[in-house]
Amino acid sequence: MDEVEDQPKTKKNSSAPKLDDSSAFPEAAWGSGSAAAPGMPSGGKSMAALAAETLPEQRIGIDLNQPIVIKMPRPPTKSRLQKVREAYKKDDRKKLNSTFKVWHDEGIPAGVSEKKAELTMQYVSPDVADIKDFDKAFAAAQKLSLDEGANIRVFRGDIAEPSPDSDNFVKGGRYQIRVGKPLSPAMFEELCLYLFDSRLDAAIVGVCWCLRANFDLLQMWTKKEASSSSIDVFSGKICSILGTTAKVTYTKHAELSKSSKPRKYYLIEGSSDSSEHGAAMSVESVIQPREFGKKKERKVVDDYTEVQSSNKKAETKQVKVEAPKETVVEKPSGVTTAANAYGSLFDGDNVEEAEEEAEDIQIFEKKKSDKRSNKQNSRKGSKKEKKASTGFDELPPVAAPVISQQMFVGAGFAGILMVAMLAIFLSGVFN
Repeated sequence: MDEVEDQPKTKKNSSAPKLDDSSAFPEAAWGSGSAAAPGMPSGGKSMAALAAETLPEQRIGIDLNQPIVIKMPRPPTKSRLQKVREAYKKDDRKKLNSTFKVWHDEGIPAGVSEKKAELTMQYVSPDVADIKDFDKAFAAAQKLSLDEGANIRVFRGDIAEPSPDSDNFVKGGRYQIRVGKPLSPAMFEELCLYLFDSRLDAAIVGVCWCLRANFDLLQMWTKKEASSSSIDVFSGKICSILGTTAKVTYTKHAELSKSSKPRKYYLIEGSSDSSEHGAAMSVESVIQPREFGKKKERKVVDDYTEVQSSNKKAETKQVKVEAPKETVVEKPSGVTTAANAYGSLFDGDNVEEAEEEAEDIQIFEKKKSDKRSNKQNSRKGSKKEKKASTGFDELPPVAAPVISQQMFVGAGFAGILMVAMLAIFLSGVFN
């Protein structure tokens, strides 16, 4: 038998090969196979080269002693109108206290004289009964002409025509704010939401967005003339609600009609001030929360307002005593009732009248005696008050007995005791 030559044993390497090992990853072949597949390039790349292409480039020289800052993209900030919309999102379908209408007009038409211009409004449907209806109507109004001189008006539904010439606004006026053009659409929409929620003054019945050359105008119309004090209060209130520091002015409709009655200034009403001073050019991002608390109802009686007091004082309790019901008792035949022995107490009046008077009973609470007054009365020389009449003062006086009942009883007991002792003494003597 041929001897088998001993072959040298080789150690198997169980560790993973390195990516830059050319012997483990030959460059001449793709995959496993002796020949390249058709359509494959003749030359190949190593896994190390492929890894270098796919992996991101490593930065060298990172200081590990310093904190590593990872910058993440910030979420987009919400606008003021988006925050206001979120506050009213749950009440989109809630019915408003009254219906409103949206109107649009283009101002004075081109080529028409200002003296001969007439206000022709276009009603934009639908009627605003909730916030969803307003979104539809306002979107339709914005599709119409929004050139210089146009107006969009939102008024209560009971007003037929929101113009200064109508009887509804002859005695009224308007608050006005100048607003920058990029800011005016969102501010007008926010103002309409506050009008629907009754957050504005109760005298305001509608708002108007006037598109003008330099600055747009936001107007709030009233049917009655506002006093100077109410103007000052509302001017500060509307600025805080809208988040601006703009100047608020108030103009009476009567002043426009007196100064230029034949002219239709309200169609192209503008502001001569073209500077940004006093105009709303920016707003705060923080909005005021809505008020959900119920206000106390005030009753108006004869031009006086009755307000409920918070401090409830203890009211005096009135005790009502009902007279006992009369019970009817059948009297057996042959029994006579005795005469009233106390008939003289009623001074000769009839017994029936006395019984009727006795039914009206009044109960009086005894007042607590004051300690100070008792001390003063206890001093020497203090005068005692007269006792109140008990009702029996008119009865004839009765003479007091000579010997009182206590003395009479005591003398009787003493006599009996003496008789007993005498009997015992005599019995001993005789024995």
